Amino acid sequence: MQNFKHILVYAGTEQPETAVSRATTLALENKARLTLMDVVKPLPRALGMMTDVAKPDELEKLVAADRRRKLLYIAAEFSDTAVPLDVVVAIGDPATEITRQVVNDDHDLVVKTADGFSAAGRLFGSVAKSLLRPCPCPVWLLKPEIHGEFDQVLAAIDVESEDKTHTVLNRQILELAYSIAQRDNAQLHVVAAWQLWMEDSMRRHAGDDAVDSIRKDHEAKVHKTLDELLQAPFADAH
Repeated sequence: MQNFKHILVYAGTEQPETAVSRATTLALENKARLTLMDVVKPLPRALGMMTDVAKPDELEKLVAADRRRKLLYIAAEFSDTAVPLDVVVAIGDPATEITRQVVNDDHDLVVKTADGFSAAGRLFGSVAKSLLRPCPCPVWLLKPEIHGEFDQVLAAIDVESEDKTHTVLNRQILELAYSIAQRDNAQLHVVAAWQLWMEDSMRRHAGDDAVDSIRKDHEAKVHKTLDELLQAPFADAH
């Protein structure tokens, strides 16, 4: 996967080892730099008023120093990989601080474990959900319990958006998905969901025959767009 130059790993999770290990492997393959990051949430105002130990900002700095020591400990475990590695600890909202770090230090990939995944259906924790929209680079969320290679890779794209920004994004999603599938010898699946605008209302006013004809034409357009996107090197992977 030869795409990344500076990878950021959010290690402020219960099981950061999966993310750190995977990111280190990627950094080696890409000859990329690696940064481990943690974020300390601001001290709640009520707690700050109750303590006589230190001022709130001093307590936050103490916690941040402790988190930094933990990151350095994790980094030491990968010191023999020869990957250029740095550690960063910020104070604030995790998703906001991660995004700020990405922008300020020009990261091109964020890796973290999806702590919120559970059998009950909760896919992502609050940090992951808050991070996905504002982060300007790809975010790779890993299930903590999966440590091996991938068998199935799914690329979800939006073929109904015709503007240049979405076209470029579709291509980037396919390129990254193909790269992951190729790296792990996995099967790549591409999915594009679409719907006909106000189909039920149109059927009531225009009739089934007219709407079925429109739907058939639109489906053909979707397949044509997919075919155009799935040109080499993707042809061998779908």
